Amino acid sequence: MRLKDAIFKELDSLSDQLLVETDKKKKKELYKEYKKLRKIHRAVLDKDWTNLKKNDINGAYSDLQPHSKKIISDKEYAELMEKWSKIVGEKLLYPEEQEYLDEKNKLLKRIEGRTEEEKKRSIDMFEYHWTHRKEIAEDRKRLEQEHKEYVKMINNMTPEELEKFYEPEEDTEREKMYKSVSVVKTNDEE
Repeated sequence: MRLKDAIFKELDSLSDQLLVETDKKKKKELYKEYKKLRKIHRAVLDKDWTNLKKNDINGAYSDLQPHSKKIISDKEYAELMEKWSKIVGEKLLYPEEQEYLDEKNKLLKRIEGRTEEEKKRSIDMFEYHWTHRKEIAEDRKRLEQEHKEYVKMINNMTPEELEKFYEPEEDTEREKMYKSVSVVKTNDEE
């Protein structure tokens, strides 16, 4: 369970109590407690979001803006996790750890009926992709950027340049530039 989920669970419980409570004094105290907890929950969400943006792989979190003016430190976050672990009674995980466990559990459900060898291969592949996901995402972004530049280059070409580009064997300037240009024919073309 993540820290934000543990706090949200408590917030949900407090809101239910607020709806049921009839005594105004108790209701006021519950509301103060709810507001304090809501502020902590918001700070935790903002911290998670800033970490997500730092580790953002697909650009899905690029538009997220924190609501708090001051983001809590890693030390404060760790203290909150320790405190809430005791309250909830289970070890809380950082968002990335929880995401890893969730994805691994999904994989284990998908490969339930397979042989041990297939399961091991799937798990090994998952582990490899999980550890290299940042490099894979960087490669994907680099390829997307190169493709955009390629398309831009093609769009900026004149019709004559395009013809030379797509039919290099008929480009006499290319022969001058590369000195020896030979055309290779396959067995089908003879």
